[in-house]
Amino acid sequence: LREDAEDAAPWYNLGNLYLDRTALPLAVACYQQALVLEASDSDIWNNLGHCWSLAGETEEAIRCYSRAVALRPDSAISWNNLGNTWSRRGENERAIGCYKEAIRIEDDTAAFHLNLAASLARLGLNDDALADLEKAVTLNPLLAGLLPDLAAFDPLRANPRYLHLLSSD
Repeated sequence: LREDAEDAAPWYNLGNLYLDRTALPLAVACYQQALVLEASDSDIWNNLGHCWSLAGETEEAIRCYSRAVALRPDSAISWNNLGNTWSRRGENERAIGCYKEAIRIEDDTAAFHLNLAASLARLGLNDDALADLEKAVTLNPLLAGLLPDLAAFDPLRANPRYLHLLSSD
């Protein structure tokens, strides 16, 4: 690829290949070059945020995801990714707002409801957490088998509604 190329797509696609291989420095370089050519592409910002998130650079990830949702406020995945980053930082109130926005846009994605439920549970909002957990399991029944391994739901373990979820297949 030539750095003076006018099309961001090849850089974005190469970044995706490197990201798939977890070659984060190379992926970051490609996405940054793509942004030089097309700074208003929310997908590039989202994927660059994902690189920074995987590298543990939460400030950079938040900056990129925030830019992605500013450019495309209807991107449920960008809202979810921003929520995940806030959650990793322990800022569950901010994470909840992001997850709710993702769900407002796309209510049928189990992962969004699962993430929201985890942040709600961390704040002790157990009834709300259970409601979203039930929705997640309804959307993807396979999640019920994973729940015992998710520490975020430890506070719910004695709740009959939670126990019912574990038994639903």
